[in-house]
Amino acid sequence: MAENKPLKGKKITIAEEIYNEKTGKNDLKFVSIFVAKDVKSAIQGLLQEIRKEEREREICAYNVADYDEGGARFQSGFASGLRHAQYLIKRWFPDVFEDENEKE
Repeated sequence: MAENKPLKGKKITIAEEIYNEKTGKNDLKFVSIFVAKDVKSAIQGLLQEIRKEEREREICAYNVADYDEGGARFQSGFASGLRHAQYLIKRWFPDVFEDENEKE
């Protein structure tokens, strides 16, 4: 599997013909787009980073639990927020996930 990459520098500009009623001719309109595979790669990379950060926060919460209850709650809450962010990303970009188990 190829490494996931950020979306930076992946925008493509294409020309689209639009009929101009005033002149009766076709005009060119330029539209910027992203290729689906590039968006998919960026989103999957983002989710990988979120999962990594979530695991680190859970480990941190476990390690500080014995001597800093407030810090442990903070780390645990942070990890919970990251899980919710993953849920929202999957909800708003469902076509990125081919595996049904990945969809939320």
